[in-house]
Amino acid sequence: MKSYSNVGAVLEYTGHTLILFDDHSFRWFSVKRFAWDGAGDEVAVLEALIGHWRYRDHYAGQDSHEEDAGNIHGPYWVAAITPVEFTPIGSEGAIGVVEEFCGLFDCPPRPEVRAQVEAVVLSWLGRSSWYRLRDLPDAIHEWGSVLWEFRELVAISHKSREVISVVMAID
Repeated sequence: MKSYSNVGAVLEYTGHTLILFDDHSFRWFSVKRFAWDGAGDEVAVLEALIGHWRYRDHYAGQDSHEEDAGNIHGPYWVAAITPVEFTPIGSEGAIGVVEEFCGLFDCPPRPEVRAQVEAVVLSWLGRSSWYRLRDLPDAIHEWGSVLWEFRELVAISHKSREVISVVMAID
């Protein structure tokens, strides 16, 4: 696995989980996992994440996490994404974002999908610092509107030295 370092933080991509709601709502979660060497502060970790080629993903296909999307991430130009664009939201804020997304259309996920969300995302709640990428309406690239709903959370665990990027989207 290739790693990326920036300002002292080193991240190594360790895997990806795609959670499809498969309920005709076109909702899904894309969760990317990274090992972190523990160096640097959380700003350095966010910089390293943004700079990692595995972060750059257009999310326009189920295997998009396997290719470098160049200068885009979801609906946004990567150049517009900096650590300042991530707002600390804590565990309560993170669960609120996840629950709101899961409750869209008054259609909660099926039990097996809910179990995946709990295992892959919500299991991080009490052991991580949580950040949310704010909306960047001035940074949407020419076909970014394909993702008509896009939310991103990042969890940083100092104890386990892991980082996850959680994208929730509708396409």
